[in-house]
Amino acid sequence: MKTFGVVRTLVLFAAMAGFCSVSGAASLDMEAGVGYMGGDVTFESGKYIIDSTGTTAAPFPQARAEYPLELFMGTARLNLEIASRLSFYGKGMLPIDDGDTHVTTTEWLYLGAIRTEPPAYYSRADLDTDAWMAEGGIRFDFYQSYMRRREELFRRKPDFFWRYAIGAGYIHRHFAFDEMDSYTSWPNNPLLTPTTVTGPTGTHEADVGIPYLELSGTMEYKDKFVLGFSIAASTFVHAEDKRDDLVNGVTSKASSDWDGEAVIAKMGVKYYMSKNWYASLDVEGSRMETDAEANVYDPSVGAYRTGYVISGGDWFTGLSLGYTF
Repeated sequence: MKTFGVVRTLVLFAAMAGFCSVSGAASLDMEAGVGYMGGDVTFESGKYIIDSTGTTAAPFPQARAEYPLELFMGTARLNLEIASRLSFYGKGMLPIDDGDTHVTTTEWLYLGAIRTEPPAYYSRADLDTDAWMAEGGIRFDFYQSYMRRREELFRRKPDFFWRYAIGAGYIHRHFAFDEMDSYTSWPNNPLLTPTTVTGPTGTHEADVGIPYLELSGTMEYKDKFVLGFSIAASTFVHAEDKRDDLVNGVTSKASSDWDGEAVIAKMGVKYYMSKNWYASLDVEGSRMETDAEANVYDPSVGAYRTGYVISGGDWFTGLSLGYTF
């Protein structure tokens, strides 16, 4: 099935390229490259606890798990321009390595509304990270500095071409973390001896969906250089996550409504080495946060629900080689 999906995708791309080669009203950019992603994904719990006895207010955050992102990624991207003002775009990213880092989990005690230090619980574990990301959207140019095809027809094309667009898109991000070889301590109680566990200690998966609205701009110079930027925002972020503690037997599943926030900024430059071939450098950054509720099962206390916040920020820079049909 995976082979069939790859073949079907290649056939689709070939069909799109063929359409663009025979149509003067469309152009297609396709590119592939590599890049590096950094950042973090953070999970915090607290605010309230709902169990068999009722609802109890709780401080926030009572616990925090921080997962750093340090991944080399392979990228593929396409941009299909229809007529002169409408375009569709898509992008995919897959990891090249497993991002060896460390996850830290911290829990605190509170005196009223005051959080006590040092923490009541601290854990650090080795981490293997897997991730994939997919994005797609549509843009419409509401401003162009000149009518490109008319100026090209009369051979009086200016050196600079500016365009500004509004658009909408959707990003889906998937993260999978495997934890192993943990070290655990109780910093506020020096009488307790730190412990170590060798081997797998936990798994954690998270999915984040971000529909967004976008404002973008592009400057082209003499068909050689293309400089672009975009800023996007969303107030409909959705996230789900599942965590299994293999040492203590604690499981957690969380889901949010479509009520989070996100902002995404991008900048890129392309240089055409020939009429069709180009190289590109891209830089991106984003930040998101959404409130959720987690269903937790802890063998020591039973099942309960608690407030949950999923947040994160990441940045990406990459190099690509592309072709314009």
